Order: sequence, then C-alpha cells, then structure tokens
Amino acid sequence: MNICKKDIIDKEFTVDYKGYDSKEVDLFLDLVATNYEILEEFVNKLKKQNAILENNNYKLLKEIDVLKTQILVLKQEKQKLEEKGVENVDIITRLSKLESIVHEE
Repeated sequence: MNICKKDIIDKEFTVDYKGYDSKEVDLFLDLVATNYEILEEFVNKLKKQNAILENNNYKLLKEIDVLKTQILVLKQEKQKLEEKGVENVDIITRLSKLESIVHEE
C-alpha cells in the first residue's frame, strides 16, 4: 500500500477503553508525516537526477558508437596509406636504380 503525507495526517484511530493518548498519537503522526514528506522530496529529487544521468549516459553511448565508427574508418585509411607507402617505396627504389644505370652510361 502506497501512502502519502495526507494519508498519515488524516488517519483516524478508534479510541478504546485503554487506548493511547490521541494528542500523543497526533504529534507522533505529524512527525512521521513530516519525515515522510522529506523522504518523498528526496526520492523525487533522486528520480530527476537519475533521469538526467540516464540521458547523459545515452548521449555518451551514442558518442562512443560514433567514435568507434570513426576509428574503424581511420584504421582502414591508415592501412591503405601504408600499402601505398610500400608501393611508393618500390617505385622510388626502381627509379633510383634506373637513374644510377642511366648515369653510369
């Protein structure tokens, strides 16, 4: 059963022959209601903070996905450049050999 501050304050007790002092019960219930209200406010504050944190977490997870994709693309580009670099080194080496042959003649 969910109760709120109003439920605590409005609770009616039956008075018995050897019942409790109604003023004492009312004072105690007022204290309980006040503490309950503070607790409700705290829970609501935590719920709001949780929603904000969940939203931030979602944004960060999306950002991580974007960054992972970018890393993959960059790795592929790096590999292509490295392969071209090897080809360029081979071309430069051949050109150098040809130049040395031409200069020898």
